[in-house]
Amino acid sequence: MNQVPQIYYGSQGMQNQTPIYVLPGGGSSMGAIISSGSSTFTGGTPTGNAPPPTDRLTLPSGPCVTSHEKIKAAIEGGSKHVTICSGTVAFASEIVVTLKDVIIDCAVAGDCNLDHAGGGRFFTFSNGAGTVTGIHFSNGEVSNENGGALMMYLEENTVSECHFINNKASTGKGGAIYMTKGELIDNEYSGNMAAQCFNAMANGACSNE
Repeated sequence: MNQVPQIYYGSQGMQNQTPIYVLPGGGSSMGAIISSGSSTFTGGTPTGNAPPPTDRLTLPSGPCVTSHEKIKAAIEGGSKHVTICSGTVAFASEIVVTLKDVIIDCAVAGDCNLDHAGGGRFFTFSNGAGTVTGIHFSNGEVSNENGGALMMYLEENTVSECHFINNKASTGKGGAIYMTKGELIDNEYSGNMAAQCFNAMANGACSNE
């Protein structure tokens, strides 16, 4: 049986704090997701030096995924929240997300590196309301299309705290991202290329957010 972690934050609560997942009987993991088969964990009796719980956190159900094939299988199987394990994942082909309200994130924000060394886009969100957060995207490339790493159609899309490196849409728009409507929040870019908007095109304009 999996142990159910207790969740604590620093003295200032959730904002800008790294969560601590404390297992019953001692032991903790900083910034790592521990699954107990439930999508919501709540704080409990403090363990060790952990501060009192100040909030609750909703986590994806099920374990994180470790390969392109498993990401693709999860998306095509209807999962609406896919968490990628820390490390580097080599991409072999584009994954098309056809459902709305799908979240793709990293188990430890900023510690997932998706590499498309063979060329091609990583994800296309065809029905809007897609969310991507905490992931590095390297070497995505498309020809005669927009969005070298991500293509996000319709509205209510969000990309946050991601890093885009050496992605290309050589004859199109948005070397890293092409988003018809939505928000870009605290992303980083380096070495991306496009005929228009080297880094991102969102809401009809170039963006470096």
